[in-house]
Amino acid sequence: MRLFEFLTLLLQATGQILQDLATLFGENVLVQLLEDNPKHPGEAKMRFQLDPQWFDPAPETTLNKNDGSAYLVIEEAVKKIGLSSILEFHLWSYPFYRILIESSIDLRSEIKNGNPIIGKLLIQEALEQSEKWIYPICQAAEFTQQVEPILMAAGLRFRSEVLKKMGVDYLTAIT
Repeated sequence: MRLFEFLTLLLQATGQILQDLATLFGENVLVQLLEDNPKHPGEAKMRFQLDPQWFDPAPETTLNKNDGSAYLVIEEAVKKIGLSSILEFHLWSYPFYRILIESSIDLRSEIKNGNPIIGKLLIQEALEQSEKWIYPICQAAEFTQQVEPILMAAGLRFRSEVLKKMGVDYLTAIT
């Protein structure tokens, strides 16, 4: 699985969460919560960094590193989610995504040897960061109980899609 594929799945899952929360709260309320929540963890509070040793270099192709094709795949996937422009802005601003996309690792690099341990680590970190981003918003709105199933469903889909893309049996991977 290539880094851009992981990022695409991450943004699709996070976009689905935003859609579901907009349905629950109403989009205007959700946007206000996203913009006003003082507990929103900024990038400075996130200590996670990708280790370049987790990835095999991007394959040599006729396309150069800066051809933008990996970004286009990500952008097209986000457009397909169908978020409003303001929610799409918040999706692109998601701190965990920003850390990953701004790393020095080529987006076309592949998780080393399809290593499921690295995949599981990336998945776990993604799920934890999603909770750190969303739960303070929900607590402010006193909707934590309604939001938990939304996060769990998106997390399960994300985990299974990443593991499937890596060729790892989901049931084996969760044990």
